Amino acid sequence: MIKNKTDADNLKYQYHGLLCNLRNTQIAIKQDSYSGVFLSQAHPDYWCCSKKIMIVGRETAGWLGEKWPGGKISLSTIINANDEEMMNIIEQSLIRYQKFLKATKPGKSKFKQFYYKVAEILKVKPTSLIYANFFAWDFKGRNIKTYRQGRNKEISTLINYSTQLLKIQIIKYKPDFIIFATGCDGIDDLIKTQLTEGNYSNLEEYYVARQLWAFVASFEDFNVTCFRIPHPRKASKIIKNRVIELIKEYNNNSPK
Repeated sequence: MIKNKTDADNLKYQYHGLLCNLRNTQIAIKQDSYSGVFLSQAHPDYWCCSKKIMIVGRETAGWLGEKWPGGKISLSTIINANDEEMMNIIEQSLIRYQKFLKATKPGKSKFKQFYYKVAEILKVKPTSLIYANFFAWDFKGRNIKTYRQGRNKEISTLINYSTQLLKIQIIKYKPDFIIFATGCDGIDDLIKTQLTEGNYSNLEEYYVARQLWAFVASFEDFNVTCFRIPHPRKASKIIKNRVIELIKEYNNNSPK
């Protein structure tokens, strides 16, 4: 668990090792319209919750973009970074993440509105949740799998590293629940084959085609109850409320 500076530093070094491996692949980039890398770090409030919840979006558009005070960061920045510069990239991403957590209002973002709604209904602080992303980069502000022509190899590499980064976060934070607010297209197969490596079991009684997939995933020495729903921009109010109510039910019926 990341409860002190040493644990936080260990997470940074895990990020560092993986991003240095990405750099060393010498990936050929056809067009660098990628965002900076998205990374998370749990707020101290997270560890105070009896049940820990992670909400995973698809990608965050413009992470560490042109307006970022620390300077625009893109995929090329990572590919060309030395070890010290790589740690600075990680620090910049975590500073940006803390800025997200410090926001007091969700604004117009449907994802942020859902994130705050989960916190409100479950009666926890927004900082008590983990915000993560399935894809650690976006491309032109969209899913990295868009504009595919000539980019299949780099897309495959970035998906691989994105799932590895997400798995690092899951193993460090050990959430009791994960809401994948990502939509199903291009995500469900990645959850099954790469993120969980087939170590999951379906909760068939909750399944709603293309809307709600519930399952229990195994990571190392712990299990996580997971729910995959459409992106909050497309999810119905019924589905969004349903997944929150399911977490409440599980929380009320399990040991504290």
